[in-house]
Amino acid sequence: MLCPELWNFPTPAYTTARIDSTAGWTNVKRTAEIRREIGAQPLNRTVSIVIPANEPQCLSALEEDLAVGSCTLYRVRQLPVVQLLAKPFVEAFVKRVSLNASLETSDSASITADGILTMSLLRESYERLEGAVSSSARSRKGDKHVVRLDLKSPDVRDQITNAPLAFDMLLRWIPPGNEGGTFDADVNACVSACSIEKYLHTRCQQVELVPDGCQKVIRHDESIPLLPPAPNGGDGDDDDRVYCTRDELLEYVGLLVLDCNTDETEYVNSYAVEGCQRPTETLSILHRRGLITADEIERCIGRLVELVTEQAGSSALPWMALHVQGFPNVPLLVPGRQRECGVYWNHDSAYTAIITGEGRVHWSKVFGRRT
Repeated sequence: MLCPELWNFPTPAYTTARIDSTAGWTNVKRTAEIRREIGAQPLNRTVSIVIPANEPQCLSALEEDLAVGSCTLYRVRQLPVVQLLAKPFVEAFVKRVSLNASLETSDSASITADGILTMSLLRESYERLEGAVSSSARSRKGDKHVVRLDLKSPDVRDQITNAPLAFDMLLRWIPPGNEGGTFDADVNACVSACSIEKYLHTRCQQVELVPDGCQKVIRHDESIPLLPPAPNGGDGDDDDRVYCTRDELLEYVGLLVLDCNTDETEYVNSYAVEGCQRPTETLSILHRRGLITADEIERCIGRLVELVTEQAGSSALPWMALHVQGFPNVPLLVPGRQRECGVYWNHDSAYTAIITGEGRVHWSKVFGRRT
């Protein structure tokens, strides 16, 4: 039985940002607005790519862009903060990405690819820190503090002289060869995943290998909605067909990402594609889960743009979509009305990029408190 007061629950506060551009991704990605939106979500837990066609070569290239099969993901228990400041850890994981696991009711930490350690600490934990450290933000009641440290700075070990804290963390190690660098300035150094695991075992209570990778879903005989063509796009101005809106296409992409049924098989619970449609024999969906960096996301978008460019003029690909979901418990510094999201509250953060066959880019981002 449904709760009779269900409809009285307050609606969660969310903010939505939209960017629509006809300049093409090469120009759009250089804009300050896009750089800010991508940079605000440096660590991501899932990326889903929707291609309304059968493109096995493109899917294989996307797997390479997402470093599938060449990286190792660990879940470590009670990793001491002092080990995050140690030089071997910085050289092994900074620029190779790491992340944590929990917020609201406990301490939380994350390390981005540029070496910034961000900790959201309870007041008691913050007061136990020793050294010249100060909070970058705090909750309204002062019971949560956010501390940011640059692990690559030579002064970081002076900022925190003693930190009796430990975190359960999710760590991703990308082999140095993937980024064209060296380990500890030694070109001949060869570090294996086993040595990284042994290093973690000596400093943590428990180390687990976390399975990650890609999942490919192929749908057949799908009718996809179409956006209206661009002005002077070749269809003329006398087209009386009804096309879907950007919001309707976003909804359709969300259904595909969640693996929902898009067929009109039920009267009460079914989804109907409105307006102009195009039947397609094969629709490809690629899901990548784990710990994904903003650089990898940009490479995937670039790959989709290449595919659109190759198909230009053929109208074989009316659009492609990429959906990215962030972690809900990464400490953030968010200005404005939702400034406590990422400090005291868990948060939802996701964006979707739709690239049309004409090269237009439709970008939509949602951010808000997670209830």
